[in-house]
Amino acid sequence: VFHKNIKDEIFRGTQEVVDGGVTYRITQPQNLGGAKLTGVELNFVKNSLDFLPGALADLGVSANYTYIHTDAEIIMADGAPRAVDQLLDQPPHLFNASLFYQHGPFESRLSYSRPGRSYQTLSTATPVEDVMYEPFNQLDLQLRLDLNDRLRLIAEGRNLLGESRDTFRPFYDEVREINQHGRGYWVGVSYR
Repeated sequence: VFHKNIKDEIFRGTQEVVDGGVTYRITQPQNLGGAKLTGVELNFVKNSLDFLPGALADLGVSANYTYIHTDAEIIMADGAPRAVDQLLDQPPHLFNASLFYQHGPFESRLSYSRPGRSYQTLSTATPVEDVMYEPFNQLDLQLRLDLNDRLRLIAEGRNLLGESRDTFRPFYDEVREINQHGRGYWVGVSYR
């Protein structure tokens, strides 16, 4: 369980400015009026599933859930305070889980994460222009094999589900950007 008082947190504030009949959207760093975060983080780690037979006993699992309640305030362009319920990139709900295995020179980790909805930008002109990230699922896999005391082979797969990280404007209920990064694969060698 935690509680934090935060001073001078920086956020990306946006506003629209009309100049010569042209509307410009300006995004710039600004400071919050203040923020208080209260939350709980729950963790479970079991390094060895020793009830399983043989080499399967070297399997392990971990899971993490975090809930954060935020009470924050930004100052709008007209000087009025505005209450917000999240900091940027700080969803109220986060979940992570991993299945890992280590036996002799071989190691692997399959990791899943799901962050909840969070702000990408907060508008200091009007809340209807706020932009948020949609929740998304990410599944990653890493494999390692020690060939000797100094040489290690590494293979990784990221975003195996191929999900995009999209932004939207909640007031208009419209998608703003679809950030399709696709899957990524890496193979490498580490020497120490």
